[in-house]
Amino acid sequence: MSLFFYKKPKFIEKEGGPLGYGTVHKYAEKAANCKNCIPERLSFDNVIEGKTLPPCNLTDFMDYLVYVSRDAENLQFLLWLRDYTRRFEELPQSEAALSPEWKYDGKATAELKSSAHSRIISPGPISREKAINTTALGVPTSDPNSNKTSFDQERNAQAQPFRAEVNLVTQHYLTQGAPRELNLSFRIRSSILEALQKTTHPSAFAPLRDLTEQCLRNQSHPNFIRWAVSNRRPPRAVILRQMMAMNFLTFLGGEIALILSHYSRWIRISLFPFLFLAVLMMHAVVHGFCLLLTLSSERELRPWEVFGEDDESVAPLDPAKYGGGDHNSTPGSIFSFDDLASRGATSKAGSDAASHTTRSTCTRRSRMSRMNPFGPGNAFGQEAWVERWNKVSWWRKGVWTFSMGKVPSYEEGINEIRLTILYQSVLWSTIITIPVMVVVVALPVCNLY
Repeated sequence: MSLFFYKKPKFIEKEGGPLGYGTVHKYAEKAANCKNCIPERLSFDNVIEGKTLPPCNLTDFMDYLVYVSRDAENLQFLLWLRDYTRRFEELPQSEAALSPEWKYDGKATAELKSSAHSRIISPGPISREKAINTTALGVPTSDPNSNKTSFDQERNAQAQPFRAEVNLVTQHYLTQGAPRELNLSFRIRSSILEALQKTTHPSAFAPLRDLTEQCLRNQSHPNFIRWAVSNRRPPRAVILRQMMAMNFLTFLGGEIALILSHYSRWIRISLFPFLFLAVLMMHAVVHGFCLLLTLSSERELRPWEVFGEDDESVAPLDPAKYGGGDHNSTPGSIFSFDDLASRGATSKAGSDAASHTTRSTCTRRSRMSRMNPFGPGNAFGQEAWVERWNKVSWWRKGVWTFSMGKVPSYEEGINEIRLTILYQSVLWSTIITIPVMVVVVALPVCNLY
């Protein structure tokens, strides 16, 4: 990383409308400019595979998508699909053969990609009942005159591995009004549902896998890294701006007074620290971090973490509701939240990081459910911490800024970026302050008093 010219990844705005190939192509073009801003150890694959530590592990990524970006369903679906693909590939060949691989022909693929560049008038929303009829049994059930071939197809569909799980995914992510509905165009949604009528092979999800992964990789991930680098909340930023203004005004007022006085010009150098600190703080505030927290490798707790320890308002997950049993039953919690939280504990600070993650996040039952691919929706307006945080006054939040709510940052990649920006701030402050002081000292004495 360049010490003088390093910049955090630029914020990539979310495109309007449904997710399509044209949208992810734009994200890829914008993400190319951020390639050198993200260290390899903080890459998308490392985050998803649990190889990073707080504040940049998979749990933090999920928190960002839920509470900041508000599109966590893409990650939740992709995590499920990766796990589903792994489990499907482990099936005996005789069972896997019941679900043939689905191949989207070239024409269909071209139509899907062209749908991203044209307006599509949907003939109507895909209701949950319609999706169940067309995917649960593998064939449409609305025709009362179905022949023997239809019944054979229905029986074959029922025998396919993971059919119940695929049906549940359809209801949870693909139908209109689903708890975690994916933002898809009608044409892409319909093509995937058509494929799921015939097979439960992971290849049926190919367009959806490509879209969600590219969106996460090229839009959500760079924005997440940018967010994770920041180690302070807005109250601390307000205080830092006030301190910056005070230092600058002290320098300006002091220099004017000394220039107008009869004192030696060299005394003006005594105000050098005030200008240096003002420029230093300004550079740090622009990059969204606090110098003191950077030096101590700490960050402030997020609002949902401050009250997370005693949040008992969210009911625990019901194992009966989310399943268990063989591969044709309704699936249970595929991902172990504790395992995901501590999966990145591979470095020297790994055990401490896992302990911190367990303490500050795993006790949050609402956040635990987010790692369940079939958990509730991602709206958080009714969580207890929202009301409690909104009731805290600004002055109290300011007091908390310096008295509580700080945790270590274990991820060396994030600490490296922060230290780079810190060194950059010192260098630029020196470069700017020294010429200014030379000019100030060179001004003649006015001897007005």
